[in-house]
This record gives sequence, C-alpha cells and structure tokens, in this order.
Amino acid sequence: MEIIFFILMNIGGFLGIGILLNTLIKIEHYKNKSSSLFTLGAICFSLLAFGTLILTSTLIEKPREGIIDKVVADTQDKRDLIEDIYTEFKEWEFQQSFAGKTVQVMNKGDDTYYMYITNGSGIRIIQAVCFKTNSNNEVSQVGIYKTDGNKNYELELNPETCEKNI
Repeated sequence: MEIIFFILMNIGGFLGIGILLNTLIKIEHYKNKSSSLFTLGAICFSLLAFGTLILTSTLIEKPREGIIDKVVADTQDKRDLIEDIYTEFKEWEFQQSFAGKTVQVMNKGDDTYYMYITNGSGIRIIQAVCFKTNSNNEVSQVGIYKTDGNKNYELELNPETCEKNI
C-alpha cells in the first residue's frame, strides 16, 4: 500500500511540475527572461527530489533485529545460563574427547532443549545430558543417556527426554 502511495505521489509531483513549468513558460514567453524560468524549474525539481527522498526514507524499512538473530541470541543466552549453573558443560565442544563433543539445540514453543553429547567412534553417541530452559530462564536437567553398547549408527535421541527416538 505504501509503495502505491509512493508511486502515485511521484506521478502527481511530476504532473504538477509539468503544469507549473508549462505555466511559467507561457509567462516567461511574454517576459523573455529565460534565466528566471530555468531557476524556477531547478527549484521545483529540487523540491520534488527532496520530497521523494524524504518519503522514500520513511517507506524503506530500517534494518532491525530479525527473528533469526533474536532466536540465536536468545538460544546463546539460555545456553550460557545452563553453563553458569552446570560449569562442567562450559565450552563443551572444545573439551578433550576422543571423537568430539557436540551440542544439539531444539526450540519447541517457549521451551529450548539442549543436548550435550559425547560422540563415540564405533558408537555414535556414548553419553548425552539434556536440559530444558523456558521463557522465565528456568533451567532443569531432563535426563541422561548412556550407551548400552549397541553399535547403532542411526541412533537419534530426543532432546526433550534424552531417550532414543522410536
């Protein structure tokens, strides 16, 4: 809707300038002063350009924090909250481990679930500890998974329960 208004305003502005210039040309034709016509035309064009610039700047959306940026920032804040309470999980991915450590995050409604995973080499997941945070920044540990020795490479855990997906 704003774009249509913008286009109509520009068309109206150009038509208005055209009518004004036409009138000025007729007046100037009788006075024979071409320099004042040029000056008036330049002033009218400048005013239209300035008005268009102001309108355009109000119609263009200002950069703002996008929903993805907000979710990422919120997710990191909640993760920091977990790691402040459970300090053994600070910088989890950088802790020494044979096959590495990862963190899986899942958002569901107002809750965010974090699964701190210790990867295995012959076994996909050796151990996982799962946490839940909510919009009130409350943290709770929802479960612990320890491998049963099954070499199931397709193993998927549910971060809400820390149990195998069936």
